[in-house]
Amino acid sequence: MKKYVEHLDDIVVLFLIFVMITIGCVGRKRPDDIELIKNLLGQLSYALNQKDFVLLDSLYYGEKAEKDSLLSKLTDDVNSLGEIRNLGFGGKRIEIYGNEAFVNFTLVVEKVDDGKIQRIELPMEFSLVKKGDRWKVVGHRFLKLQ
Repeated sequence: MKKYVEHLDDIVVLFLIFVMITIGCVGRKRPDDIELIKNLLGQLSYALNQKDFVLLDSLYYGEKAEKDSLLSKLTDDVNSLGEIRNLGFGGKRIEIYGNEAFVNFTLVVEKVDDGKIQRIELPMEFSLVKKGDRWKVVGHRFLKLQ
């Protein structure tokens, strides 16, 4: 019994430190990364549909030359599909690994072909990185059809 009494002060101090750390962590509200990423995808869809290159540029991360290359590739890829009437993202799967994330989705494109509206679905992936409380695109690629 005497051994336990000798260490009681140490146990109380450790318990108080644990309580203070727990209270400090609970008090901070961490932004919901899934919601932030969904918001980013909505902004990307809007920017591509409206051809808002200023907004599109703000959603990518990197040096100017690197961003310009990525944006040029994305717009070239989208423009290669023809006259697009509407574009959106469907079937999203978001995987988060710390400050990196990957979004696999289906790029749903409605395009005009010979006066008729045609719907195309292409599997695609965005690579994201978190800077502060914002997610930004650092890469994209079309996935192979299976």
